[in-house]
Amino acid sequence: MISMQLLKFHSRNATSPYIFWTILIGLGICLVDAIWMLLCNWSFEINHARIVFLGISAPALLLIFKRYRYDPKIFNACTSLIAILLFTNAAAVLSYLVVSTNFPLVDHQLDRIDKWMNFDWISLYGWLQLHPLMGLVLKISYNSLLFQMVFTVIFLGFTNRFVELNQFVLMLVISALITIAVSGFFPAAGSWKYYEVSDGVDLSSLAHFELLRSGALKTVDLIKTQGLISIPSFHAVLAILITYALRTSRIAFLLALVLNTAMLISIPTEGSHYLIDLLSGALVAVLTIWVVTRLISPKQ
Repeated sequence: MISMQLLKFHSRNATSPYIFWTILIGLGICLVDAIWMLLCNWSFEINHARIVFLGISAPALLLIFKRYRYDPKIFNACTSLIAILLFTNAAAVLSYLVVSTNFPLVDHQLDRIDKWMNFDWISLYGWLQLHPLMGLVLKISYNSLLFQMVFTVIFLGFTNRFVELNQFVLMLVISALITIAVSGFFPAAGSWKYYEVSDGVDLSSLAHFELLRSGALKTVDLIKTQGLISIPSFHAVLAILITYALRTSRIAFLLALVLNTAMLISIPTEGSHYLIDLLSGALVAVLTIWVVTRLISPKQ
């Protein structure tokens, strides 16, 4: 009887094993985080952790209702959101633990690579200080990432683009794991700190980096986690992945292309990145797309 119900449930939903694999990967990273934190005497800010847990569970609550559980659009959008929320929070904790390994900084080497490519970060930053309207446009585009991620999942789910949705979720997972691994071996404080700029930037958004490296910070607050990865730039990765994921909708693709082109331009100054951070992020995105499109065919 139970097996028949499960078969009926599966047949009425265009779900994918890749979404469930993503959830399992997220749970696996949670286990790695827990063991690492236990061995190294880390802790959570427990009240905020509960809030995040409720946020991850929220899409699952919708699936309690039969009318939504058997709607392929709602089911796929909700399960994808659960997978992404679980994975991104687990990955954020993992990135904190990786930063705490305190590998030697590579800012000087990254700066030398930028200069070899004739990229002058200081000149770009100075030009934007003289053109505040352009700076505002870049700031808005840079800060649109979270909105774009949520929109992409909901749009692909509710327009029956399940293959593209499955690809996007898997690409996000693979690229994030690559990014965290590379950043662990090549940590950098970022261009804001290396070039010692303070006007027009919020250095407090990078406050955890030095505390983690010194061992002074061993409590994770999931609501206040900071983006501490310099190379590769994960903003660059997602700007390309989101645009690619929306390729089958002409209007959505064009809007994403314009917005994410602006985001890519904004990364050095708005995200405290070197140009090589951006280029390496683009490389990670292209490699991830190449791998995932061979795992999940558009004809599936």
